[in-house]
Amino acid sequence: MCEALAQVLEVQADQVKAEQEIEHAFHAAQLALLAAVNAASGVHGIVSQKTARVSELFVAAQSALHSCFVSFKIREQWSQWEAMMTSATKRDAEHLALFEKRVHMAAEHENPHSREMVTIQIELVQKEAGTGKWQKQVSELVSYEIPSDATLQTLLSMEALRNTKFHGRITDLNSYFATESDITQMHSPLAKLSEIKPGTNGARSLRLVLAD
Repeated sequence: MCEALAQVLEVQADQVKAEQEIEHAFHAAQLALLAAVNAASGVHGIVSQKTARVSELFVAAQSALHSCFVSFKIREQWSQWEAMMTSATKRDAEHLALFEKRVHMAAEHENPHSREMVTIQIELVQKEAGTGKWQKQVSELVSYEIPSDATLQTLLSMEALRNTKFHGRITDLNSYFATESDITQMHSPLAKLSEIKPGTNGARSLRLVLAD
């Protein structure tokens, strides 16, 4: 985007006006990005008020950049960027929704009511670099004191706290518990732990796919 604007700037009749327009557009974008970074300082990373403010600033930045591209008669490049931003916005909205669910896990598993000891056979897997084949990192038999109606989100949070070696990768938004039938398919994060039936040894088996 910067390169596209820089190229057309050279052929503008009024260089000063063109530079001011570009400066305004990128100042708006800078404010939006700064707000997004600052939102991470809220409670548990994201708070609704800050998130709303970030959204407002991104809309303002998009409007300023659009005006800039139209003014310089490079609509085609703008259409390409707009399509990319729409796709990125959808992806980020999905990630934000999942992130906001995960940040409430701690409160959920701190609930002292309806707890019981649950034994989980957790197998951590990842894709092998270069081949794309699945490889097992570790398989452990772990017992948790956890609410009987806890979700897999809660279990993921507890496993991240327990497993210091893989903590960062477990908390990554791309990590997930795989379904029993297909390792590439994610169990619903809101599925109840009670829905996973114990095996003959009394343990519930789950495969946790680690983020790259």
